[in-house]
Amino acid sequence: MSLFTQPVSLSDTYLLQLFNLQASHVDDISIVHKNDGLYASITLTKVPHSCPACGFETKTIKGYTKKKILHSLTTHTPCFINYKARRFVCDACHKTFYENNPFAYKNMKISLLTVFNVLNDLKFANETFSSVAKRYSISDTTVTHIFDNHVFCTRRTLPECICIDEVYAFHSDKSDYVCVLVDFVTGKTIDLLSSRRKEELEKYFRQIHIDERKKVKYFVMDMWDTYRIIAKHIFPNCCCIVDKFHVYQELGRKITAVRMRTMNDYKPTKRKKETMTPIEIVQEDERKKKYYVLKKFHWLLFKNKDAKVKVETEDGKSVYKYLFDPNIEKKYNRTLARYMNYYDLHDYMLSINKEFETLMNIKIKFDLFYSESTIDTAKSNLEDLISEFSSSGIKELVDFSHTMIRWKKEMINSFYTINKNGKDVYMNNAIIENRNKTIKQLKNNGNGYTNWDRFRNRNLYVLNDDVNYRIQT
Repeated sequence: MSLFTQPVSLSDTYLLQLFNLQASHVDDISIVHKNDGLYASITLTKVPHSCPACGFETKTIKGYTKKKILHSLTTHTPCFINYKARRFVCDACHKTFYENNPFAYKNMKISLLTVFNVLNDLKFANETFSSVAKRYSISDTTVTHIFDNHVFCTRRTLPECICIDEVYAFHSDKSDYVCVLVDFVTGKTIDLLSSRRKEELEKYFRQIHIDERKKVKYFVMDMWDTYRIIAKHIFPNCCCIVDKFHVYQELGRKITAVRMRTMNDYKPTKRKKETMTPIEIVQEDERKKKYYVLKKFHWLLFKNKDAKVKVETEDGKSVYKYLFDPNIEKKYNRTLARYMNYYDLHDYMLSINKEFETLMNIKIKFDLFYSESTIDTAKSNLEDLISEFSSSGIKELVDFSHTMIRWKKEMINSFYTINKNGKDVYMNNAIIENRNKTIKQLKNNGNGYTNWDRFRNRNLYVLNDDVNYRIQT
């Protein structure tokens, strides 16, 4: 027989705690299990109440009202409290009012515990308003109403180092991008803005007192020029830092552009072999091989000499070896009709276009710039690097040298360090990319949001573990 069909003793403190009760506050309680859920019938002990209008204490009862309150005693079975609520009348001003109860807010038909559980579940990014509603047998509208009434996240104070980035997550008349502000040192999300447009950003930051804005020393961003303009106008004491990842990303686009240009030169024709001479057939086969390698193994152009790959030994164990080790076991490639390893494939790729070898050499120098430079040597090293790119003779790399000239100061500033957890570290936007992933998850799980305030609050509520809900009775 189920526990809940047994008589309930007022000394059973565990069950009383489930209903937020104490034995001295209860006259009667009984729990039964019906087809549609658990039902708890409860009558509270009569105690004097102060009139909310005049403050006069009264014990005079005008009558009783039966209330049915949804309670989250269990998540798999609905639970209801049948509560016999007293209605008092004030002997002084004759105002009537209900007695205080520990189950629910005034005029609400769900219990406090259900409210707490809903808000606690919404703290997790994988939860949606619909999934929480289904768990506690309430409507989606009720869950959103609870969230809107109890969660309101304010902007955090501007820190010494601000990371800024955008993520495609909310569609509005202003923008399709959400602008995210994160404190680099603490990892806390400062705020979310509904647009990354210049006028919107300037309007937002201008509302913050100048004394607070003067405390910002570093502004870490991607290569979106609007951010740099805003930083110079808004934060008088800060220096702009361009995130290393985005500089590498731009270089990767240029390398890809060279590869795509070469691929198009070797794109196979659609001619039938019957219409081709033997020499043309051989030439066409060679074009197909080059096109195949450039398309399937393009990622080899982005690997450096220290890259490693997992290989299996003869005894079945897995070990890591250098990707471009010529002694790694070769495997037969049917398209190329030969045995090859990654060293051979890379060597074959470099033979297709002499520009590839220039790309590899200059990328090595680019890696050394970020790995070996300091704030004292970054300027001279960067100038040498710009000279290398501009004299490479490859249009895409020359264009990238112009990009480095435009962002020269911000690239040099990326070698400044800040104390984080007792260590001096370089500042970057890696932490904000992690936050962007969570924001996208919330948007995708919820199939998009239309209410900006709710979307902003939900994200800040999830992203910052120190943000909590507020309870007011």
